Amino acid sequence: MKTITQSKCTNTLSIIGLACVMLVGAISRASAQTDQDLIEVARRALKTDRQAVVVEAMQLTDEESKNFWPLHREYRIAMYKVND
Repeated sequence: MKTITQSKCTNTLSIIGLACVMLVGAISRASAQTDQDLIEVARRALKTDRQAVVVEAMQLTDEESKNFWPLHREYRIAMYKVND
């Protein structure tokens, strides 16, 4: 199991902070929108948060990332269809 260094922890906190800022901004812009627009904003925020968690949890090398992310995108697209 890999140990998490302070810089990786700082990177994770930065990613989470950025996702929170994006979520707050998206919600404030969407405050006058329709229910469907609000659902889309929430989905985008969840997608961003989910990807940040996967990035931190997986700790992939560059070579592993080249192979993993295309498969992950295909999987998420299939899951979005199921969830809809």
